[in-house]
Amino acid sequence: MEKWLTIKKADVLTYQQLLHIKEIGIPNAFLLTLWQYFDVPELKQQDYLLATQKVRVYQELQVDQAYLVALNRIKIVTKKTAAFWTYRLTISKEARIYAQCDTKIYVRTAC
Repeated sequence: MEKWLTIKKADVLTYQQLLHIKEIGIPNAFLLTLWQYFDVPELKQQDYLLATQKVRVYQELQVDQAYLVALNRIKIVTKKTAAFWTYRLTISKEARIYAQCDTKIYVRTAC
């Protein structure tokens, strides 16, 4: 799944105010909020919990700029009663990757 999204200055400022962040620019963790723009059908009927997240920024992103944002499931590790699904959110523009965010989700597969 991918779509063009604009990282709006107003959204970044709201995020910084809510979390009392004084950092200038786009906080790395803000990039994880871009998940909200994606519908992830395979998670709709699942019981799941966030396990880990990792953000890697390769090049500084700018506010009020559009980026191609892709969300893909990249790994599934199956256990006896659960699985760990890893998703990668990739933020790019003009064939250059600006950031990647990996999210590992614990998914219950049996009771």
